Amino acid sequence: MGSLYRYSALITKLRAKQSRLLSEGQLTALASCGSLPELFRELEQFPRYASVFQDENPESISRDALERKLMTHQFQDFSSLYLFADREQRAFFKLEILRYESFLLKRFLRSLFGGIQNFDSRPFDSFFKKHGGIDFSALSSAHSIAEAAVLLQNSRYAPLFQQLAARDQVSLYDCELALDLYSFELLRKQAEKTLKREEKKVFLALLEQTISLLNFQWIRRAKKYYNMEPAKIPALLIPAKGHRQQAEISAWLEADSEEDCISFLHRGPWKPFFPRHAPETLEIEPIIQSMLTYYETTLAKQAPYSCAPIIAYLHAQELEVQRLISITEAIRYGLSAERILTVILQLKDRRTFA
Repeated sequence: MGSLYRYSALITKLRAKQSRLLSEGQLTALASCGSLPELFRELEQFPRYASVFQDENPESISRDALERKLMTHQFQDFSSLYLFADREQRAFFKLEILRYESFLLKRFLRSLFGGIQNFDSRPFDSFFKKHGGIDFSALSSAHSIAEAAVLLQNSRYAPLFQQLAARDQVSLYDCELALDLYSFELLRKQAEKTLKREEKKVFLALLEQTISLLNFQWIRRAKKYYNMEPAKIPALLIPAKGHRQQAEISAWLEADSEEDCISFLHRGPWKPFFPRHAPETLEIEPIIQSMLTYYETTLAKQAPYSCAPIIAYLHAQELEVQRLISITEAIRYGLSAERILTVILQLKDRRTFA
């Protein structure tokens, strides 16, 4: 009853927001638009997006501007939930802030290594300065990892950027990999430290499942695209917790082929996500996304008055933003609705897996 009492108001607010997420039928209709003006007219019919693009010309909006508008809208939605939450619930939201920080730091790194000053943090500055401890506005002026390390010296990312700055040479890939590993370990430690028993159990269950599937994805990529020796791959992975996860990693590393590697996911609860006769060109990433979504929504049903429904909603919202960006870019370049649905969004294929 304690969880029901504590979460009832927040979950009621969340369900109202959740009801405004786009359905697959609505995404299909958007993908069928013949031009960008038509797409934006359709988007404006949804209360969720009615005012997001008011100041933009659909014909000339750039991808950067599109992403910035959608991300700003997404973050404003998150902020409204954070401000509505009580002190105890905010312990969980602060873990989600870590994920947003990691995402924005990656965008900064890509801007830095790309040599293009297109990292615009203005919509997020005040919130992160107050609740996260990073001045992204100041960080955007950095021209090197060394300068970034100085600007982040009072943040929780100081040790990571100091290590990166101390290297003789460092690439974008090195920085993003190090940031991923560091962020997941930080999430684990903060969850163990700040969450209470019930919340900790739910959050860590979701986190460890995410880590397990990400590790599988990275092992597969290392084997398929980089032909890496198994002994070198563990350095790329997020350390596994628990005997089952460690056994999974060992089995994936020892697999002789990609088919053997994938066959491990055909077993147990993940079997329904894979076609009975997988084509040679099977795209594994959308399947993994479906698996994570399924796990999140299942746990949200099992623990309806906990952080689980909030995680499921926030991640569904992120996926919706990614899909809208994909639809917009596909229409910009003249792709057919059929191709958008089956290749880019993979909506038709996903329904047969889940």
